[in-house]
Amino acid sequence: MAGKWGARPRRIAGAVVLVAIVGVLGACDFTTLTPARWGCGTHKYLINPARAPQDGVADVHEAFRQLNAASAGRVRWIYGGTTTGNSGRDDVVVVAWRPQYEVPQLMRPGAWAASAPQPWPNDVKWTGGAVFIDPRYAANLGVVLHELGHIAGLGHVRDPSQVMYPNPRGKTHYMSGDAAGLFTLAMQCR
Repeated sequence: MAGKWGARPRRIAGAVVLVAIVGVLGACDFTTLTPARWGCGTHKYLINPARAPQDGVADVHEAFRQLNAASAGRVRWIYGGTTTGNSGRDDVVVVAWRPQYEVPQLMRPGAWAASAPQPWPNDVKWTGGAVFIDPRYAANLGVVLHELGHIAGLGHVRDPSQVMYPNPRGKTHYMSGDAAGLFTLAMQCR
């Protein structure tokens, strides 16, 4: 009889944990860009440091560190070095500092930055992308976190406390809704 009931508390505890996770994720504010997802595993990012403001490169590394933490190891980005390239590629994420007028197809006038996963639009799997940050503005970790959120697949939210709110300036880490969205996307990797 003890054997019959011995497994039951573990099953109940597991169910309670699952309900708690679903409850927390359901209460968070996040949206996704498309049904496309990243492949599970490791992806590279390159940085073009030309025109980067002071602390700009450090902000990129910190933002990818936070993105990796939120993705729970299912989708990871590792630093692949520097590049002189200024455009997105299908096999890596390229981060570069370019003024809005050089990439008007991506960055609207007055924007601080823009990003695009590639191939775009694709409803199956992303394999690379580009993040462009306008070098006319001071380095800002919130802007880099926001654009990497888009690269990961997150859309904008209405909650101004979240990094994925349209104005992320001044933020230094992903908030609960951002982290829940990134975790959810990572669990849906393909």
